Amino acid sequence: MAYPFEQSPTLAEFRKKLETDFKCEFTTEKRIIDDGAATLEIPHIKRVVDGETLTYVFRITDDQERIALSVVASICRRLRIHPGAFGLTLDWAPPESASGRG
Repeated sequence: MAYPFEQSPTLAEFRKKLETDFKCEFTTEKRIIDDGAATLEIPHIKRVVDGETLTYVFRITDDQERIALSVVASICRRLRIHPGAFGLTLDWAPPESASGRG
């Protein structure tokens, strides 16, 4: 983590940086379920890298809500964004597996 502590970004700050610096898109996909009786909305962040579309399901709607740094790290990992862009260092990132086996 950046020294001494990096403050979690608000959704507005996080979204602006993702859209501006990394060409991400915040979007909602609609799926019809129950044989057309209902619609399910799936909000997510989308980024295209080398022709591959990467997505991260993400549902925070309050622009002033702060996003936990562990969530920021997870989104960075999934969307192939260096965590340093948000003040995180590689040694801070949680391990891929939390199984406790070593």
